[in-house]
Amino acid sequence: MYKRELQQTARKSLFLKLLHLPYGILIPILISTEVTNALAGRTKSVLTTAAGILAIVFCYTYFYGRLEIAFRKEKEQAVQACKMKQYRTIFSDSFEKLYHSGLGKNLENMKDDFNAVTELMTEHRPMFAASLAEAVLFGGYLCWKNPLVGICLILISLLQVIPPLLVKKYIQVNYDKCREIEGKITDYTVSAFQGFMTIKLYRLKDWWLSHLEELFQAYIKIGSNSIFANRSEAGMYAVLDHVLKYGTYCLIGVFVLFGKTNLETGIQAIALSGSIYAAVKSAFEIYPRFVESSRAQKRLEEWENASAPSTALPTRMEIEWRGVSFSYDKPVLKNVTARMDLTQNHIIRGENGAGKSTLIKLLLGMETPQSGEISVLGSATGQLDKTLFPSEIFYLPQKAPVFDLTVGQMLLAVTVRERAFAQRLSQLGEDFNEFCEKPLAEMSEGQRKKFYLALAFSGDATLLILDEPTNHLDDAGRKTLAEWIAQRGRGVVVISHDSVFEAVDAVCWKLQNGGLAYV
Repeated sequence: MYKRELQQTARKSLFLKLLHLPYGILIPILISTEVTNALAGRTKSVLTTAAGILAIVFCYTYFYGRLEIAFRKEKEQAVQACKMKQYRTIFSDSFEKLYHSGLGKNLENMKDDFNAVTELMTEHRPMFAASLAEAVLFGGYLCWKNPLVGICLILISLLQVIPPLLVKKYIQVNYDKCREIEGKITDYTVSAFQGFMTIKLYRLKDWWLSHLEELFQAYIKIGSNSIFANRSEAGMYAVLDHVLKYGTYCLIGVFVLFGKTNLETGIQAIALSGSIYAAVKSAFEIYPRFVESSRAQKRLEEWENASAPSTALPTRMEIEWRGVSFSYDKPVLKNVTARMDLTQNHIIRGENGAGKSTLIKLLLGMETPQSGEISVLGSATGQLDKTLFPSEIFYLPQKAPVFDLTVGQMLLAVTVRERAFAQRLSQLGEDFNEFCEKPLAEMSEGQRKKFYLALAFSGDATLLILDEPTNHLDDAGRKTLAEWIAQRGRGVVVISHDSVFEAVDAVCWKLQNGGLAYV
């Protein structure tokens, strides 16, 4: 997904990791030379070689550290570019996809999945290649020095395949289950933040907490299995590390004792064995990440694959319903066929629970009809171009959206005329200068509703869709809104049962028993 953005970073990561190879093989050679000189009593050579080793270690550590810091900076910039690309992909997706995406799942996508994909390209693949190169180079060098020693160490290093084979599949199963249950807990917790008042009003605290307890109990069980698997793997690796380390010492000692290899090669074998074992272990540990990353990439690609194609600007001033049916647990709309001429205003009324909000969701493409088609301004709802919002289609839901943006920042984002907005705001009884630097998140519900209404009527949108727009408005504000709709005279669809709109010249519709009809 991010090949273009991360390709250069991946190459530098590989170079950085391969930089260890000449250093890793030079130091054991110098150490064996140092030991040989010491046994031969060559004091001057011992001091000279020791000084050389210290100089090489110092220079390598210093320059490698500098390169590592520079690489990390570049990597963070490249990963940030990928994250911005992913955000753009998500925001360009269909309304239906965005509307149904749960917060828990999105957090998993943008955290675990995103990190898995980017880390694979910038860290795991280069490390896998460098580990194989290290094992082949060091093992090949020992085979050249003494085939018996080299082959024995390579075969011993392969014992490290045992822990991953025993528990890796078990770990992956529990990892997937943990992701799923964590997403459910996140969604459930967020639902409480959004509905504290409802929970309190209807005394649902005990019910809500009991269900949360069930989720946590399931999480504890899955998490315990996952922890057990990880600790089992770590324990096996710890035991195996000791066996490999001290077993290698004994084996090389036996080879030297019985003349199967000389002391110099034996010292180099012991010095290089740790690097060979670590390289093979690293390769075995990284390889399963390829599978995990592949799954993560498929989940991220779901956003891109589901993106709706763009269409042209509005071609017809109408909303048309052709045999539309939709249901949740029970039918909401039943074979609705209607046409709304947007050269007029329209008011849709209906009892609570009749499906007015669902009607709007279908109109905007948040939901897809089970049968039939809906077109808005000449385009099928699922094909509405994102650039139509809010310049051509302005939608205001019942609960006004909350952002940390100030009014001034929001005006720049939606590019409306400041003077027209200030005039509309003044007509609603609010002062523009006081509003301008105020964040929307710090406003009351009534102030936010006034802000969005002033925004809607100060622009040139072809269609305004207002869902219960008088909620949280005072009497003066309700009357002003009705006057604005009457003055505009076209392209306003209001979902409301407020009597203030009875004086507005508009086509009235009634949503009842799954049907939409003129009143």
